[in-house]
Amino acid sequence: LLSTEGSNTLVVTFQNALDYALKTSEEYPYDVPFSEYYNTWSEPSHRNFIRKTNNDFGWDWGPSFVPCGIIGEVRLDMVQGVRFQGLTVEQHHHQGDGGG
Repeated sequence: LLSTEGSNTLVVTFQNALDYALKTSEEYPYDVPFSEYYNTWSEPSHRNFIRKTNNDFGWDWGPSFVPCGIIGEVRLDMVQGVRFQGLTVEQHHHQGDGGG
């Protein structure tokens, strides 16, 4: 809950994008083909497991920086009542639990 008195702190933690992509690809239930551009230090990147533009991983004309961060403004807004700006539904299906 946000404090109406005093200040509030928002903490944002970033993971290394290359480490996250590799870990996610290793945990995936089947192999997913990926491309490798051997002229950069960041390959193999498994870039298909993260949402970043391809040029973040280098290009024939540019370096591979693989940046991370927040683009744009971040703020905490106090509102009365409840307000939804977005909703994400995550479903987990388990075989053999009788649920169909």
